[in-house]
Amino acid sequence: MGLPGLALLIIATQALRARFGADVVVKMQPDAPVEIAAKTVCLFLERASGKPIGGFGEGGSTVVLRVELFSPVDAEVSGASAAQMLQGSAALWFMWRDIEAALAPSSGPWGELWEQFRTSLTGDMYSMPLFETEKGVKVASHLVALTISALSSPPFGEPTQAWSALLAQMRAGSGELPLIADLLEAAIRSGMTGFSALAATLGVSNATLAALGLGSINADGAPPPLINAVTVENEDGLEPPVTVATGETLPMEPF
Repeated sequence: MGLPGLALLIIATQALRARFGADVVVKMQPDAPVEIAAKTVCLFLERASGKPIGGFGEGGSTVVLRVELFSPVDAEVSGASAAQMLQGSAALWFMWRDIEAALAPSSGPWGELWEQFRTSLTGDMYSMPLFETEKGVKVASHLVALTISALSSPPFGEPTQAWSALLAQMRAGSGELPLIADLLEAAIRSGMTGFSALAATLGVSNATLAALGLGSINADGAPPPLINAVTVENEDGLEPPVTVATGETLPMEPF
């Protein structure tokens, strides 16, 4: 349930950066206080819940993203558009509208990924009290809590379609995105392949998986060898020989 929240946080951050460009500072999960000298958006993974990977049952995750919008009241702006000229609380409504547009599927590849990873969404907006920074800058702010029904945690092993698309888009980016993509893929695979990955995803042992008839009894995930194998040939010799385990009956239809 942690990886879907991280995925949505990355997608939202990149979608907003693509939309705002240099007009708005966009921060993802900042670990230190942010100096507000211009319009700023900070995104945080507030909470994630759902069924952990490794067990039978319905999937799906619930993710809460906290979006904080800041706009200085008396910032100096020159040569900007009418929307950019707006400052303080008046600007916050238009900033949020731009965020909605950035997350729309038609906005581009990040908007399309947002659509793939979330199934439904509700939001709550709060107007926060005006505050003043240590440098004397008065700042208006809004807080928006997005409650998102999202994809479940990815199964262990090969990334599925939505996750593969996210990894490809991240690797096409710059800065730290390709490195984070490598770390994310490693977390998805978790060093598991084949039947071992399937067993871990279902939360069972390899032996249990084999008993269910779903996988291999071998630790390396390879199909088990046939025991007491014999070769059966058709009498007319026109069909290739077939190897079967002793005790099995192989129907031979006329050629």
